[in-house]
Amino acid sequence: MSSSRMSQQRIQFLTLSYFTDAEQLSGTWKGSFGCGSDVINIELELVNRDSFTTLTGQLKVQGYQLVVRGTFASYFKAATLMSEPANLKLAGGRAVSVIELNGDLETPVYIKGVSLLTSSNTKEICNLTLRRESSKFG
Repeated sequence: MSSSRMSQQRIQFLTLSYFTDAEQLSGTWKGSFGCGSDVINIELELVNRDSFTTLTGQLKVQGYQLVVRGTFASYFKAATLMSEPANLKLAGGRAVSVIELNGDLETPVYIKGVSLLTSSNTKEICNLTLRRESSKFG
């Protein structure tokens, strides 16, 4: 069997299989927030160490590195992550203290949802897209 055919079968298997725990989201994800006319590129490195539903990792955004923690609901194929508090200055002069990511796993390699950028006096909802760059099972 050719390697191309094997790759197609593996992709098909992943697409049809259920994501049963947070470990299956572990890896590097790259994407962006779309906030009004600003696009803010991000990189998310997720690891699963605690349980079937708990995610931890690092969010890289415009030169900042933030620790994130959250959960994965396998039935809904949805993840929610929240950063630890920090003082950030992002595109468009946004002062942000906490970043929350809420996304649905649309395919094994694509997450779509919203991000919530919070400061002491404002909350902004932005579109979120993430694509898996690499995975880390086990």
